Amino acid sequence: MVLSVSNRVISGVAAMFAAGAMVFAAPASAQWSDVAEACYQSEGEPSSAVILCTQAIEAGDLDDESLALTYSNRGNSYYDLGEYDRAVGDYNIALDLLPGDPVTLSNRGAAFLELGQNAQALEDLNEAIRLYPDNPVALTNRCWIHAVEGRFELARFDCDEALGLEPEDPIALASRAYVFMQLGDVEAAQVDADQAVVYGDHLWQTHFYRGLAYESAGDLTRAAESYNRAVDLAPDEPRIRQKLAEIGAAEQ
Repeated sequence: MVLSVSNRVISGVAAMFAAGAMVFAAPASAQWSDVAEACYQSEGEPSSAVILCTQAIEAGDLDDESLALTYSNRGNSYYDLGEYDRAVGDYNIALDLLPGDPVTLSNRGAAFLELGQNAQALEDLNEAIRLYPDNPVALTNRCWIHAVEGRFELARFDCDEALGLEPEDPIALASRAYVFMQLGDVEAAQVDADQAVVYGDHLWQTHFYRGLAYESAGDLTRAAESYNRAVDLAPDEPRIRQKLAEIGAAEQ
């Protein structure tokens, strides 16, 4: 997931979404220009935000702090567009201008996670959390790294911490549901997966992970219901159709 001047964003069943990007506050700098503000305000329209952020950068009238945040905002927009290499490039420039910024570190960690560069992601997320411990996005993303690499107790700890800060975060709930499945606590996995859907019914991943939770409990009927809801939301996602096929074969 990224923390931006905007939004939130794992691969394989074990890593299907990162928590995403964290949002920056606009700086108090007098050199925060109208175009930089427009870039900041365009978080839900990443293609437009890239254009506006680029205009603000190329104008050459921003101080270092404003320029760093504008690069970070453009990086978040690239992240939302799935252009993770370009996002990392912008985050690198932002960190050169504003070293040690915990939001940019967290967002670059999320981009590295999407690129499968877990060691670099973990390094960034560790530093972001050290600098800003109450960062649920970074904690959820670090939970995923630990889970993907088989450190399930550490993963649970990070997801617990994230949910202590944002109890209704569907991504953190779905992440912890997956961790509970790996720890053999199917009942706890079902509870978290159900809650993830309550708060994130619009996300195909929450339905997918609820399907996994019910499948792991042997309830293939409810698992199929969840997978079907997931496929309604993401008809081109092959992993959902694979699980439906597996359930169909198991029921025959």
